[in-house]
Amino acid sequence: MSAARKRVFIISDTFHPEDKSTARILSDTAFELGRTFDVTALTLQPSVQREIGRQPDREEVRGVRIVRASGSRLNQKVFWQRIINSFLRAPSLGKLARTEVGRGDVAVVVTNPPQLPYLVSKAGKSRGFKTVLLVHDFYPEVLVGTGRASANHLVVRHWSKAARTLYHRVDRIIVQSESAKSHILRSYGVDPSKIVVIENYGEIDLIRPMPKAQSRFSRHQFTVQIAGNIGRGYEYKAILEAAKILEPEGDWHFEFVGNGSLLPDLQKGIEELRLSSVTVRDYAPRNEMSESLAACDVAFIGYSTAMSEAVPSRLYNVLASARPLIAMAAPHSELGRCTSESGIGWVVAPGDVEGLVKALRAAKADPDLAEKGRKARELAEARFSPRAFYDKFAEVLSKD
Repeated sequence: MSAARKRVFIISDTFHPEDKSTARILSDTAFELGRTFDVTALTLQPSVQREIGRQPDREEVRGVRIVRASGSRLNQKVFWQRIINSFLRAPSLGKLARTEVGRGDVAVVVTNPPQLPYLVSKAGKSRGFKTVLLVHDFYPEVLVGTGRASANHLVVRHWSKAARTLYHRVDRIIVQSESAKSHILRSYGVDPSKIVVIENYGEIDLIRPMPKAQSRFSRHQFTVQIAGNIGRGYEYKAILEAAKILEPEGDWHFEFVGNGSLLPDLQKGIEELRLSSVTVRDYAPRNEMSESLAACDVAFIGYSTAMSEAVPSRLYNVLASARPLIAMAAPHSELGRCTSESGIGWVVAPGDVEGLVKALRAAKADPDLAEKGRKARELAEARFSPRAFYDKFAEVLSKD
């Protein structure tokens, strides 16, 4: 008689059938882990993609049990509604953890809503299950980095103390980069052996490199694509200022792809600067991602100074699309080091418009631009593949 498989619970407020960012990564990970472990997802009714509608409270999909609780379904794209969701949805998931997860089980919990890991880790100590914290965002650091609070704000100081308790209480911490690991060690004094680095992945099976001319989204001008969530910490002002400088030269196209809370500010900036070379379009459907990402000659990823050490998830799909990269990031950050050390593009200091213009001109004149793109795809396949991600994740769970 075979031994019972270890029970693993994935706890997140967004999950299948939602397929945006975190939901897609967690769902695909759960389905893959289901080959080795007895996996259950604890989640809530869809809120990011509310058009999906209400889903069954309990169902099984591809060998993974999904248990859904009701929760606030205010619009996640509106900041104040997202805050209300955070306070109302986390307790519903915490209750699921207390009732569904038992002694000897392993609970993998994400950092959003921000209150969620505190509730789950506390339940873990009382009910005897282990907690693995999957860090996508650092709180309260993100509040400071996006300008919502100062480092000396009372809320930030108290939250930092609570975060220290959280990092010491959980059994394992998974981060996406060495710089993230260093941040936790430096800021919170956690045992280094508790932290595991598992880099995110690009959808290399879904996204296939294609020539720009084959994309229906492409234009004949030299195109710089800025894709992803247009939110706090997102660097768009430097690109607009660079576009203003370069536009008189002709043959330039700056394409923003995505949406988010700062989209109105972006559109206002384009209008105020009277930029004819800058366009904005929404995300393409998943089955058109290859064509959408192929519409440019070079991709741009940038954060504000305070967020310059973040690792954007869109990096990996840019690499998968075989496009060279201009990164506005700290040179020692994961994004900066990945770009420079792999020879796939240029790194510019946050806010350095003059340096950005120089890098853009260099990219346009570079006869080896396609070679940089080829290296980007090779990097995605060798280092940022789904298989490598799943295997490392399974190894962590096997030890806990």
